[in-house]
Amino acid sequence: MLNINPERLQTTAHEAFNRAQGSCRWQSAITRALQLLRDSVYWHPTADGALLILSPDSSEIYEASGQRCDRIDGERRVACKAFAQNQPCKHRAAWKLLQRYNEDRGQ
Repeated sequence: MLNINPERLQTTAHEAFNRAQGSCRWQSAITRALQLLRDSVYWHPTADGALLILSPDSSEIYEASGQRCDRIDGERRVACKAFAQNQPCKHRAAWKLLQRYNEDRGQ
């Protein structure tokens, strides 16, 4: 897990929420992603740029990126329910928040 400044993460989420005006689904996913990053005992960026995250609600592990979101089920990958329905999900929103957080950090 990375060392994250909670106030800066909150600011990043607030900015993302505002940029998502007009998309209630993305705004909801951003709100849930912020809570997920706060509550999850495990999340970790991978070497290929994806995000592994343990869902505190279900104890399932998800791998999210800009292109996909899959639940890891042993050796299998199963698309996240929202992603399978072509909808924003909290896992991909969390990945995006961390991307933006790290971009802002570099400025």
